[in-house]
Amino acid sequence: MPLQVEGGFGFIITTGKENCLFASSFSSTRHLKGKMAYPVPSQAPFNKPPIPFTGAIHGGLQPGTMITVTGMVPVSSDRFQVDFQCGSSKHPRADVAFHFNPRFDFFGGYIVCNTLQNQIWGVEERKQEMPFSNGGTFQIMFLAQNDSFMVAVNGQHLLSYKHKIPLSRVDTIGINGQVQVESISFQNSFASPVPASGWPSAPLYSANSFQPAMLPSGPLYPANAAFLSAPLTQSFTVPYATSIPGGLYPGKMIMIYGRIPPNPTRFQINLKYPSGIAFHLSPRSDENAVVRNSFINQTWGKEERSLLGNQMPLSSNQAFTICILCESHGFKTSVNGQYLFDFQHRWQQLQQIDQLEIKDNVTLTSVQV
Repeated sequence: MPLQVEGGFGFIITTGKENCLFASSFSSTRHLKGKMAYPVPSQAPFNKPPIPFTGAIHGGLQPGTMITVTGMVPVSSDRFQVDFQCGSSKHPRADVAFHFNPRFDFFGGYIVCNTLQNQIWGVEERKQEMPFSNGGTFQIMFLAQNDSFMVAVNGQHLLSYKHKIPLSRVDTIGINGQVQVESISFQNSFASPVPASGWPSAPLYSANSFQPAMLPSGPLYPANAAFLSAPLTQSFTVPYATSIPGGLYPGKMIMIYGRIPPNPTRFQINLKYPSGIAFHLSPRSDENAVVRNSFINQTWGKEERSLLGNQMPLSSNQAFTICILCESHGFKTSVNGQYLFDFQHRWQQLQQIDQLEIKDNVTLTSVQV
């Protein structure tokens, strides 16, 4: 049986200026003297919360909300859990929309996912893959989407879990078990603006000693932390190009953040290999379409334009989060937490796809590769 979450509401920090680990709250992006500032969180973080812990999610969850949990698994740990709950009641216990439960055993361990409704657990879903290790640090990113939660650990997609309870009911996060949590941070694509005074600097932990280490100016990760394959880049002039260290592979996720201009036409995102474009993504406001294609052997392939619901996901002056997930069969793409389409691989040598290019009529805020 899953562990029971205990403990009252956690404290909320209401002052200060946080350097975002994972930028996504674009509606509150600020500009500082010729520099692009990173988006601020939709809610102040919980830093070093006592475990067991229960804390409120301000405004509840909505598609596009990202919650990042950083911490360390003690050497003696056999399990811990993160629960997205509908309230904080203990008797009777509040419904749990998403129970994420890593369990360690002699064979390495596995992940249990489940839902608790009316005091009854549903059928467990198990992932026979363990990205956590005893004594190791971690970063878990939970992205709420219209139909599911997406989970990435240390920068790599791990699993998706379909909603069994409406996302709108989720307003609480609970953490329990044998785990040490450094921070719980919140980003929301639809967050309201934050006062210009901002948030106080938040400590990150050092990958070696798990001691607080203050960030330098700009949101960089500790040099030897393996959270992401590359830090968030500091320059976002369009046209923009960056390398993808090691190329693509199933589970690799690319996040692009920006804003559509007031009078948009079109822009493009290209995932490139040395002599071509494996995946060309072109949102076109002037055609009310999102075009997908590839450029192989100096020839454009057949365009794909169909969309779920035939609705253009981007509009003028809108902030956006585009998530491109590389899978074994193709690229899965979502915008602001809403799934849009799959694009089947036309270039199979994924490791050769090692360049990201973004250009034309778009304001770029942040990129994670």
